[in-house]
Amino acid sequence: MDWLSKLERRFGRFAIKNLMLYVVILYGIGLIINLTRPQFYYDYLALVVPQVLKGQVWRLFTFLIYPPTGNIFFAVIMGYVYYSIGNTLEHMWGSFKFNVYFISGVLFHILGLFIVYFLWENTIFVTTDYLNLSLFLAFAATFPDAQFLLFYLIPVKAKILGLIDAAVFAFSFVMALINHDWSMAVIIVMSFLNFLVFFFTTKRFSFASPGVMKQRVKFKSAMNSSQHRAGQAYHKCAICGQTELDNPALEFRYCSKCAGGREYCMEHLYTHVHIKEDM
Repeated sequence: MDWLSKLERRFGRFAIKNLMLYVVILYGIGLIINLTRPQFYYDYLALVVPQVLKGQVWRLFTFLIYPPTGNIFFAVIMGYVYYSIGNTLEHMWGSFKFNVYFISGVLFHILGLFIVYFLWENTIFVTTDYLNLSLFLAFAATFPDAQFLLFYLIPVKAKILGLIDAAVFAFSFVMALINHDWSMAVIIVMSFLNFLVFFFTTKRFSFASPGVMKQRVKFKSAMNSSQHRAGQAYHKCAICGQTELDNPALEFRYCSKCAGGREYCMEHLYTHVHIKEDM
């Protein structure tokens, strides 16, 4: 049992269910403010450390209402995308784990700005862009084969988009170091610290586990073998017994923590009890 599961046993009852719905509602409020009185956000709601230290503590929360875009049409689309991504992650991880991931991202954002201010007396204005990107990276790591329509036409797998985003920010971090822009370097690291901590300490990568990769190679070999017969199911959930023949829309993953190369549908991948030895 990892540290996150232990926390969930103690504090899981305090989790906010359907968290992304409230986040998207906040984005909607922020969009209205941005369209009607844009300066109001910067004057009273943005996360400005000196103002927080003067007593305007509400800025620690209100900075979250800044919308992903100021265009109504794209705001609706992006709001739907972020809600779908967050809702899917909450469904797979559970409300508590998703709350920890999202809220820790917010806290690391805040901590990063305070570090920059106290070390270099530099006040940086940040929006929710990095927070949303870390949310997408979590989705790409959990569902690497999910497809998005790039420009609404070109199907691209989530893992490709996730790797591109990670590469862009790695490049930004390196350039910040080269230019001695320590403030931006700190902000970039802190913005993705929730992703790094969450995935590397809980081993929730769907595409990075050597055990999973080994099973995928084994599966491909079986597909190409002479024993392949038409109508034979190659995927079967070890919990519910469903195969791709029962429902072609089902997705399956091997669990690297279970002995015997057991395979599960996405509904049971994160909820089953790990089997340590063959039964």
